[in-house]
Amino acid sequence: MQNKPPAAPGSTPKKSPDNILKGSISESAVAYRLTTKGWIVYTPEFRAAGPIDLAAMHPDTQSWLLIDVKTETMRRARRAQKSVRIYRKRTELQEQLGVILAYVNAKGEIAWRPRLPTAVAALV
Repeated sequence: MQNKPPAAPGSTPKKSPDNILKGSISESAVAYRLTTKGWIVYTPEFRAAGPIDLAAMHPDTQSWLLIDVKTETMRRARRAQKSVRIYRKRTELQEQLGVILAYVNAKGEIAWRPRLPTAVAALV
């Protein structure tokens, strides 16, 4: 077994083509859901690692959402009857910016973390 050199500080590991595809599908699912509910969704033209994947604005309320989309990952715990979702923690910058994590499962269902404020949740 070869030892890999440690990753440079602040760098992110390269994603496999399968993970890139799953991530794109999840981002599209969130963007579709929001646009069908009347939101205007912005996606970055240039794909680089950053704190958000999508920005959305509701034209009636002027509410903004900064969103980091995550494809749901499940872990089967020992002796557990069912798998549990692996929750990712927001980075310090994401917390400062008020970024919401959108977890998309294999059925296309979306779970928002932290939970959306009631007024915004009614629009999503």
